[in-house]
Order: sequence, then structure tokens, then C-alpha cells
Amino acid sequence: MISATKTAVDPDLPMYIASTAVFVAEIIKMFTCVIVLVYKNRSLLRAFDIIREEIIEQPEEIGKMLVPSGLYALQNNLLYIALSNLEAATFQVTYQMKILSTAIFSVAMLNKRLTRQKWLSLCLLMVGVTLVQLQNVGGSKGSMVFDNTGDEEGDSEYLDAVGDSMSEAANMSEGLGDDEPRFAGCYFEKIIKGTETDMWVRNLQLGLSGALFSFLAMFYDRQKIYEGGMFQ
Repeated sequence: MISATKTAVDPDLPMYIASTAVFVAEIIKMFTCVIVLVYKNRSLLRAFDIIREEIIEQPEEIGKMLVPSGLYALQNNLLYIALSNLEAATFQVTYQMKILSTAIFSVAMLNKRLTRQKWLSLCLLMVGVTLVQLQNVGGSKGSMVFDNTGDEEGDSEYLDAVGDSMSEAANMSEGLGDDEPRFAGCYFEKIIKGTETDMWVRNLQLGLSGALFSFLAMFYDRQKIYEGGMFQ
């Protein structure tokens, strides 16, 4: 969706500001966490009691989230920049390095043990994803355009087969992270496993600190925001 908004737009039209999009996403995330807490506890008052006890009265817990939330904010802003400036092939190849970096941080930080077979499967997964992504990249330079030409049935069967193989390899990697900074994902998992705090409370803490970093990032675009508004 990000790539579509960045490339399938008339060049003469003004582009939205990436830093404000990241900030609003964090706000939506926090709002969603509050709704889920209300639903789980069947009470608005009980949900706010939990928020008060776990967040307002324990600010040090939010401090633990500063490292991953800062990295998430940085990554989300860089993704917009990368999709706007890098060629599709360059972006896809470098982005798949997240698979191996996840495994490395999981071993180093979470004490996970991966056999040679699993390391091999992760390497094959990275290569497979890269090849499939490169195949889907269209001829337009600097844009993430997908090529829908050719034998649709044959392509579908091929991608299904590759997808099945990738799924098996992903399962062997023991649930390593997906679309988040590798270090931040492992750091967040380490915090969650070391506490009994509700997952949604942790995500709310993450959203609060993430919104702070995203808000600070908006100062880079303060002139544009002042001239055209936050939601231009």
C-alpha cells in the first residue's frame, strides 16, 4: 500500500508527508490497543484502571520500550524514503536481509539454537523471496510496479509452489520475526517473555514511546506542515 501511494500518483500532484503518516499510524495503534483492552475486560473503567496501573504509575516500563520504539519509528520513516528513491530491485534485495539478521539476533539475544539444516533453510528462504520479488518487479525504474503480464495460470502455480517451500522453511525457523527491525523485534520479545504484563498493554507502551519518536521526526518537515497542514 505504501509503494502504491508513492508511485501510482501523478507527478504534478503534491505528495503527503511521510513523517505525519508514521505518527498517525502510531496513534491508530494505541487507539486499537485501548479498544481491545476494553473488550477483553468488558469494562471501560477496568481498562483504564489497567492503563493507570501499568503505564501511568510505572513510567519505567515505558522506558524499556524506548529502544524498540525508536528503531520502529526510524524504520517506518526510512521505508517511505527507500520506496521513494531506490529502484525496486535494489529495495527488494536489501530488504530480504531481514531474514538472516532476525536469526542472528534470535541466537544472540534469545538463546535460540538453530541447526545447520535450519540455517540452510533460512538462506534458501531469503534467496527464494528475493527471486520471487525480483520476478514481480516491472520494467519501470524507481517504482514498485508489479508485472501482471504473461501466463497467469502458470505464474500462479509457480508462486504457489515457491510459497509452500518458503512456508516450510519459515516454520523451521521457529517463528522468527517478520516486518519489524530485527534487533527491535528480538528485544521486544525478550521483554515480553520476562514479564506477565498483558501483550496489549505492552503494545500500548510501545505505541506511546513510538508516537513520541514519530512526533519528533515531524520536526524535520515542520516547514511543510506549517505551510500545508499535517494532513495535506
